[in-house]
Amino acid sequence: MAIRRLILPAVLATLMGCTDDPRGLSWLEVEVPAIDRYLSTLVDWGFSGTVLLARGDTILLQKGYGFAIPETGVPATADTRYDAGSIAKQFTAGAVLSLVEEGALDLDASLTEVYSDVPQEMRGITIRHLLSHTSGLPREVGRDFQVMTREEFVGLTLEATLQFQPGSGYSYSNAGYALLGSILEERSGRPFQELLNERLFAPFGLTSTGFLGNPLPSRTTARAIGGTLDGQGPDDWIHTWNHRGSGGLVTTVGDLFRWTRRLAAGDILSPYLQQLMETPGESGYGFGISVGESPTGGLRLGHAGLWYAFSSFLFRYPDDGDVTLIVLSNRASSSFQWAMVVGRALEEAVIAGRPRPAPPAVVSSEVEISEFAGTYALAGGESIEVIAEGPVLRIRGDGLITRDALTRAMELERTEQNRLAERTNAILWGFSRSEFTTLDSVAPAARAERYRTVVPPIFRAREDSLGRLLDVRHAGTFAPWGQDDMRQTHAVLRFERGSEGIRLDWSPDGILLGIENESPDLPEFLTVFRPVGPWDFAAYHVETGIDVRVEFRVGAGDPVLVIPRPGSPALELPGRR
Repeated sequence: MAIRRLILPAVLATLMGCTDDPRGLSWLEVEVPAIDRYLSTLVDWGFSGTVLLARGDTILLQKGYGFAIPETGVPATADTRYDAGSIAKQFTAGAVLSLVEEGALDLDASLTEVYSDVPQEMRGITIRHLLSHTSGLPREVGRDFQVMTREEFVGLTLEATLQFQPGSGYSYSNAGYALLGSILEERSGRPFQELLNERLFAPFGLTSTGFLGNPLPSRTTARAIGGTLDGQGPDDWIHTWNHRGSGGLVTTVGDLFRWTRRLAAGDILSPYLQQLMETPGESGYGFGISVGESPTGGLRLGHAGLWYAFSSFLFRYPDDGDVTLIVLSNRASSSFQWAMVVGRALEEAVIAGRPRPAPPAVVSSEVEISEFAGTYALAGGESIEVIAEGPVLRIRGDGLITRDALTRAMELERTEQNRLAERTNAILWGFSRSEFTTLDSVAPAARAERYRTVVPPIFRAREDSLGRLLDVRHAGTFAPWGQDDMRQTHAVLRFERGSEGIRLDWSPDGILLGIENESPDLPEFLTVFRPVGPWDFAAYHVETGIDVRVEFRVGAGDPVLVIPRPGSPALELPGRR
């Protein structure tokens, strides 16, 4: 395929915030600076991290944005180290396949060839199953940061309840990859960290890559911003057996790029094993690599990760100019993962030529923001809560009218929203009861069969952990940026002891395209607004490129909150101080 220009000139003005005709400028003078400016504007809206963009072996952009250590003002740079989350699975898979290549391990070897006293139901689990998340093992074993020996971890894992018969389904399992870490030690006779350093890090020049709790000299390691364990970071955390093999990798965008290029060049594995690594199973997962389609329909290879406030995005697009995109961020939460959001935005801009509009400029508010805090109510009973948090407002709208106004839900006919909500409700309740009439009526046969096999055991595991399913709540139907041929319905599953989020993807004619887990704390319910004028505030949705404006009317009495609605009268909500 011919190498395409990374960003179409016709849309550059949106990214650059200007109207100059860029066609007379060279590629590097226009596209890369435009991307840089876009990323720089995101810092005011919460982004912090380091980004690398390359074509082939040529790095076009490698730069930090925001702060690596905000408490002391240390900026993020091109060489800042981050916890890369589940990107570690690529390295574990690479180490396993290197032992396979030497004949020290067999992909189809079962657990009984490594461990004694394997329970009968687990004796069919093979190395291949662990690599491809088809073992049936649960997602996690033990608690985060639980200190245990390798033997204790293996014992807990072998006592776990399988979600399905090995090889009969797919379920992403960190425990399975941690078990691979244990198998690597068993078969090599080397500690996991030393083995990866000797086989992968040192030979291929990954000099800034290590593990949790192992700081490297003269390297700045980012601290967590937001989320759990705020202000801590990889140098403070220990590499317990919950993380070994599945996560715990601390690295830079530069080292990840070197790894990706050496892997692509065939320097790490034989062509046969590399092909296996990059061949998707029915789930779209290879060995430590997610295999899918780019926005243009080309090949998309890589992985993403999330660990507390750290998130990561590493993907290569061999059919789209051999582009590589890497984003590492120290700012994330369970409901908003900055590296993935920015990575997808760059993917749309770079690969598909559909850049998001730049966010509005943030200004200093001319009044004390706390004056706007309070509850604002509609005559029909819906209300909005405004909370002042330092320089920003958090605005929560739980009702249908206020939520749609605040999130700019796609302009669907209400009947279509209701239809998708009803189907979502019926499908999810059906999973909990092993009843699939609605699923079978809206999904292609092969997809419906896969979900009938995979999802009910996951529901049973959730109920074992969280108690009986009490309620399924429709949380809005929207369209993702640049995909007018898709609807996404968000829902919250409320159990006796907690909640889970889930998203169903639909075609415009109501055919079920996919089901994805997500946080129950959907960002649509709680939105951050920053000052963009004397009395005006805006929320910029990085995932959609839409900014939502509100304004306050403040006089002698209570303030009034005004929410403009394109094509409809503005909402005016009187406040109560």
